[in-house]
Formats: sequence, structure tokens, C-alpha cells
Amino acid sequence: FGEKQNTCPYKTISVGPDVTSACVHEEAPYFAVGTVNNHVKVFNVITGEVWQHVKMYENFLRIKSTAASFVTFPSYDFGLAVVAGNSVVMYSLN
Repeated sequence: FGEKQNTCPYKTISVGPDVTSACVHEEAPYFAVGTVNNHVKVFNVITGEVWQHVKMYENFLRIKSTAASFVTFPSYDFGLAVVAGNSVVMYSLN
């Protein structure tokens, strides 16, 4: 009670324009962002550098992927799940 909260950001990392979704890993120092132009980038929180960069292309049915509307790190593996349009795409980040 009466404790002053810190209103300053811990760190500011530029992730680029048109971000549609973001997720922070629960245990590892990484976060992911999805963008309008079908890119998903995984950043290292400590360094602020891009650790992985995924470009979502057309699938085997030649349907062009849409913007990443949701990204998440599944709890059972170090992977990344991305929802784009009517598809859920899983990536392994090992």
C-alpha cells in the first residue's frame, strides 16, 4: 500500500511497422510479433536482436497466406504457433 510503481519501460525494442499480434515466451527471453505483410519475427529480449525471421508463403493449395492475427509459444515445446486466415501453422524453433 502506498508503494510507488515504476512507470518507466524496462526496455524499448523497435519491431517495425504494422504489428498485428505479439506474444512473450513464459520462460525463455524471447518474444514474437506478427505483421500485416506475413512476417513473424522472434526477438531476444536481452539483446533486442531478431533471433528468427519467418516469412509465411502460399501453402500447398496455392492459397496466399494472410496477416498473422495471432502468435503464441506452445507450452510443450520450444515452437511457435501462428494463426493466419483459416490456418494454424506450427514452427519449430529448436
